[in-house]
Amino acid sequence: MRAFRAPTVLVEIDSDVPMAAGLGSSAAASIAGLRIFERVTAPLPESTLLAVATSLEGHADNAAAALLGGMTSVVESPPSPEGFGRAGEPVRALRWEWPNDLRLIVATPFTGLATSKARAALSPTISRKDAVFNLQRVLSLVHALQNGEYDRLREALQDRWHQPARAALVPHLGAALAIDDPDVLGAFLSGAGPSVAVVARRDFARVERLLQATCEAAGSPVTVRTLGAHRESVRRGCCGIGDGEKRMKFVSGLTCHLCGATYPAQALWVCSECLGPLEVTYDYAAIRKVISRQAD
Repeated sequence: MRAFRAPTVLVEIDSDVPMAAGLGSSAAASIAGLRIFERVTAPLPESTLLAVATSLEGHADNAAAALLGGMTSVVESPPSPEGFGRAGEPVRALRWEWPNDLRLIVATPFTGLATSKARAALSPTISRKDAVFNLQRVLSLVHALQNGEYDRLREALQDRWHQPARAALVPHLGAALAIDDPDVLGAFLSGAGPSVAVVARRDFARVERLLQATCEAAGSPVTVRTLGAHRESVRRGCCGIGDGEKRMKFVSGLTCHLCGATYPAQALWVCSECLGPLEVTYDYAAIRKVISRQAD
């Protein structure tokens, strides 16, 4: 394969995701960079994007959420000499339904917390009793969200692994976890902190005020945001095709945006004639067939 010089790309990005806040800003930046790479080369399968983002992040949890949106979990294989996952089996992301009517109300302190410092607070080992406690609750959490059993969320969000260890670094954590209000379904430390989040179903503005007052009474001035999960239907689009490998079967080729030169779908470079970016050419006849089948 011939080598082609990629164009110089200068990107200026404004992000609403605060840094050092436990909200996955680095994973969001990694995914944004990979999406920019796709724009100047060609679309990549989601499995490839996830594997690369995981190698950049060091773990797949935030990378999967930033890439796919919605509610995700991951399965990571032991690293191979070539990188994450066994040969032919990259890191896998599992997708779950996030309920339409739930919102995450997140309080982020004005002062950040370095992830390295938050990780250093964790013990290298945990007891069997605590491991069983958390495993039971993570399964209960998935069950409650998938079945609309919101009365189980408060218990399902309990934790013995990282929240007690990080409480000294997040002075408002204990107060947030102790909120007893009918509109607060549960509370937790977001990522490594220092952001905390509560799950709510209604009266979001009042819950925002309650969470802000709780954190500030504990000595932590915060910015409070009400956030919704990125819906899978929005990401997938009208064809209902979510996986990158499935989408690629609708790609008939690539066309240079500047000079019109065409390339096969497997090409992963810029235009060899003018170094312009390649745009995807879709097989609309195949897409129409899928839409027609779904309509029936």
